[in-house]
Amino acid sequence: MAFSLKHQSSSFSILIIFILLMIVGASLLPLLNVQLTPSRSLPGMSVSYRWLDASARVIEQEVTAKLEGLFSSVKGIKGVSSVSSKGSGRINLSFKKTVNMDAARFEVASLIQRAYLQRFTGTGLVS
Repeated sequence: MAFSLKHQSSSFSILIIFILLMIVGASLLPLLNVQLTPSRSLPGMSVSYRWLDASARVIEQEVTAKLEGLFSSVKGIKGVSSVSSKGSGRINLSFKKTVNMDAARFEVASLIQRAYLQRFTGTGLVS
């Protein structure tokens, strides 16, 4: 008899705890950040360039590989992918969701400008 009374009281306490947890969960539900159509893509940008009559190998070695190395140091970068073809190339940059894209765009533009100045003037300083 004592065993069944103890078993009933523990079942009752478990039921009460479960109901309290349901109430707490239901009260916190409106605080959840839910999007109806979540975005599946990360923020990103693309850098395109042309070099008329240059082979894909030359563009890869002289431009794409060097810019990829520079872009990999940008803060918040998540991935770098590129395509080089005859006469042109493109580098796609993907960023973490928390990155300020205006600051990242400015940093990428600064890196391109510095690489351009180093190639044609021998310096990378802008004053």
